[in-house]
Amino acid sequence: MTDVGSGDPNNGGLHARPSRHTEEPIAEPTNKKDEEPIPLSGLFEVTRMKRPIGLMHILFWIYVPFGLIFLVLKLCWIASWELLWFRLGAYLHLNDLFFRIYCAPGMVVLVHGRENLKASPNARILVANHVSEMDSVACRAGFGACHAISPSYYSRFIFTRQMVKEMHPIYIDVSDRNSLHEQITHTLKTSKMHIFCFPEGCVTNGKGVMRYHKFLFSLGEGVVPIAIRVTRPFPIHMDTLCTPVWHNILWVCLVPWQIWHLHVLPAQFPKEGETAEEFAARVQKMTADFLGVPAAPYFKKDKHTLVAQLLPQLRRRYRNRIVVGRAFLWIGSKMPISFLSKPFTAIAEVLMQPPYDEVKLHKVKQTASSTEETPSARGGRRLPDTLQC
Repeated sequence: MTDVGSGDPNNGGLHARPSRHTEEPIAEPTNKKDEEPIPLSGLFEVTRMKRPIGLMHILFWIYVPFGLIFLVLKLCWIASWELLWFRLGAYLHLNDLFFRIYCAPGMVVLVHGRENLKASPNARILVANHVSEMDSVACRAGFGACHAISPSYYSRFIFTRQMVKEMHPIYIDVSDRNSLHEQITHTLKTSKMHIFCFPEGCVTNGKGVMRYHKFLFSLGEGVVPIAIRVTRPFPIHMDTLCTPVWHNILWVCLVPWQIWHLHVLPAQFPKEGETAEEFAARVQKMTADFLGVPAAPYFKKDKHTLVAQLLPQLRRRYRNRIVVGRAFLWIGSKMPISFLSKPFTAIAEVLMQPPYDEVKLHKVKQTASSTEETPSARGGRRLPDTLQC
């Protein structure tokens, strides 16, 4: 991973000297799209491979046998850090250095516009668009020690428990807003570290920026917008609908490298008479304009509605994946050594897992049926009848 510079975790990490190799002046947006809002289906993918099929797809399948070896090696690398190296880094007070080494195999993090952080020391909340499950890890590596506002289920990740601790997480319970407000306010008063969050609330494909939830923008604090772009050498999507977190992590381990570009935009503060919704919309549009994508009028609950509509289509694709999964199981069974068969078995399990279990399906249907407010009611576009791949 490229050294992007970070400070000691005890002093916040964000005021260390930036690396001259990654420091770049903030660039003007290119290919800005001012057309009408993107349809909701355009923000998510249902297939892992990008379309149309081309030469890079053929090269990817040639690479797959080597990628399976890299996958096993990276999983062993992660296990060694969980068992030893994170603890050693904490003992030596070298958390930031050790975390960058941890990310080195396969994750390249480049920070642009770091001077905007120094220009507004009072803006201590970082808000970013969300394009992959590993965005939190990239931000931790790029900006040093920060508090990550995280969903409570992150605390149940057994195999990455030490890595999650390095994120200094603030676990949220959306049902108790008063407690969350007190927790964030207390953190800002007692800690020198920044707080980073993804106010979209879910991962998208990066073709648009969803509506930012207003909570963080109602605290009366300044925020620093972060625009995230991720590139891969192969035409593989970072996320697909109904995909568990660990599926995406396995794909990150399979692909040889990913490059995260973290663009730090000028800090924004609430204006006099501006509501939290208006503040959030202004920051959302600023981020979208920089990335050259539309600012979409959808919330996370609109994604739940889309998933409920597309479940039959997702199940059909699942049946196609079963065929490929069985092929991987067959190849694994023919391996002379059990160690060599494990990567094929692991890939088969990923391919053959249903897109949604019954518990999640029930929650999605319940959310969709209870959702009365639609994007069209808020002035946006109605939900599409079918997914446009």
